[in-house]
Amino acid sequence: APSAALLEELGGTLARVDRALQGFLHPALAHPLAWDLRRLPELKEFSGYLESTALRDAVERVADALRACLPRLRGLRSQAIHVDCHGGNLLVDAEGRSICGILDFGDMIHAPRIFEPAVAMSELLTEAVAPLDAAVQVLHGYAKVQPVQADEVELLYELITARHAITLLV
Repeated sequence: APSAALLEELGGTLARVDRALQGFLHPALAHPLAWDLRRLPELKEFSGYLESTALRDAVERVADALRACLPRLRGLRSQAIHVDCHGGNLLVDAEGRSICGILDFGDMIHAPRIFEPAVAMSELLTEAVAPLDAAVQVLHGYAKVQPVQADEVELLYELITARHAITLLV
């Protein structure tokens, strides 16, 4: 289980990666990617494959909520982002005290910057690595390096739940 300090460092590391990616442009950043949170409304059509009615209904509600947020997402600060931070893509030192590296830049996209901490927080919750009250340390660490605006924070819940829904559908 990661400490609060390690989760905060994770957020700061993601912010430093995003800072390094500022201004990076490449045509491949616009490729369609199922994991792009903005695609959830399109992926909703696959919810019928979920056996649980309750789960299917929840995924559909999340997809509808995200669809309602799409106009607001278009106004957020966007850039090239890694947007694939989960346990399998992180290197941590032997003592579990610091982040040594981030792997797999193959899913990079041009998207709202707030997707970066939202995806990391969602993955921590999905993998049961950290509870919600601890996962927020990622946002805290991110904001120390890359300031986060109120309109971005207001969308975090929808973004985190959208990543959960996409994980179920993909």
